[in-house]
Amino acid sequence: MSVVDLDRHIVVATLSVGLAPSALALADTDDRLYVADLNSSDLVVLSVRSLQTLGQVKVGAAPTGVAIGRRRTRLCL
Repeated sequence: MSVVDLDRHIVVATLSVGLAPSALALADTDDRLYVADLNSSDLVVLSVRSLQTLGQVKVGAAPTGVAIGRRRTRLCL
């Protein structure tokens, strides 16, 4: 997955999130980006600030969507 600087229109980082990232959800309160990977059936958790992988969770076959709950205590795939 590529990170693009929107002011300069250039790729500033490339992050490993699996072979087929299929959905993203940004948590606006805690610096986290959640990426569903269709190929590996993982949910990858990234830090937006540091651009580091914080963790990976096996979530079941072929996740194609990600939604964060209103209270931000649950994530649905």
